[in-house]
Amino acid sequence: MKRSHSLALLLSAALPGLHAQSSDWPMYNRDPAGTRYSPLSQINTKNVATLTKAWSYPLRSAGNGRGSRGSGSEATPIVVNDVMYLPAAGRVVALEPETGKEIWRYELPSGSPGNRGVTYWPGDKNNPPRIIFTTGHMMMALNARTGKVDPGFGKEGEVDLVVPYNAPPTVYKNFLFVGANVPEINAPNLPGDTRAYDARTGAKLWEFHSVPRAGEPGNETWEQPDSWKDRTGVPTWNMQYAFRGHIVVLCDENTASDGEAFTEGFRRLGLGKVIGTRTWGGEIWLSAQNTLSDGGVATAAEDGVYGPERKWLIEGHGAEPDIVVDNLPHATFNGGDAQLDAAIKHLETAIAKDPRPVPAPPAYPDKSFKYP
Repeated sequence: MKRSHSLALLLSAALPGLHAQSSDWPMYNRDPAGTRYSPLSQINTKNVATLTKAWSYPLRSAGNGRGSRGSGSEATPIVVNDVMYLPAAGRVVALEPETGKEIWRYELPSGSPGNRGVTYWPGDKNNPPRIIFTTGHMMMALNARTGKVDPGFGKEGEVDLVVPYNAPPTVYKNFLFVGANVPEINAPNLPGDTRAYDARTGAKLWEFHSVPRAGEPGNETWEQPDSWKDRTGVPTWNMQYAFRGHIVVLCDENTASDGEAFTEGFRRLGLGKVIGTRTWGGEIWLSAQNTLSDGGVATAAEDGVYGPERKWLIEGHGAEPDIVVDNLPHATFNGGDAQLDAAIKHLETAIAKDPRPVPAPPAYPDKSFKYP
């Protein structure tokens, strides 16, 4: 099987949830749709080559003996209301974005925060804004203004996730969503379920079992009654997205492996229309668990994918689109994209029939400099 990571193209007609001010980057992917797009225009193609370093901040250990976060950091700093927040070795810090000067720092009693970033929750009338992050199997909340542990969250600022998660929680309104860092192979291990928590109290709200448990739809497909137990399922290692708008997925013959699984799952869940052509058709995944006596590994195609109807999916055929649109070579060579055009037309029709308006942003604050 061709081990490809080609992904289907995901289009959303509206950006949901937390709406960033133009100057903010309030979460890992900037917005719940995961666009990672900033409208800021001060740095552009004409001046980017002339940029020079303004400041730097060391992410490595600050004498706490907890290793180097500098070489292993995958963090994307977030910026909210002119304050930058990020994790470092053994600590979480708030910095002045213009200078890199520390506003506050929180030293963890042990361990280090998740190395991909932190989450900002704006608070409500009863709770201050919070910086929320994970450390191993714990989720913690700090007062975003002071850097102090917020005792109103969980038990004295901590929630035990039981199953570890090494990434910032995804925030949507007053919900926090976390995945699970467990092995991807379905060997006996902790469950790789997605969970939701209340951003105000830290209380657990629900857990989606990626392996259906007794009494849940799909559990009856196991040949042995207890075969579902102690399986990791399908863990979500990275940040989840949340969409309010209409969605389509584009696919073609180059959509393979994970992209095909995504396309088929999207279609089966009825999340929107799949537009394009039949996918590549390779969905028996490679296994690297076959260790040889000399220490080498024999990679073999072993792990197929099947649905609740107990039929093998995709392999040798591919995932079928709902709407067949082909990108013909001559038109593509001339800059055309028939699939994208069809997707935009479909979304425009869906928006006209069922609009999903984005809430208007609040008035921008006056942050002009005032002389004493």
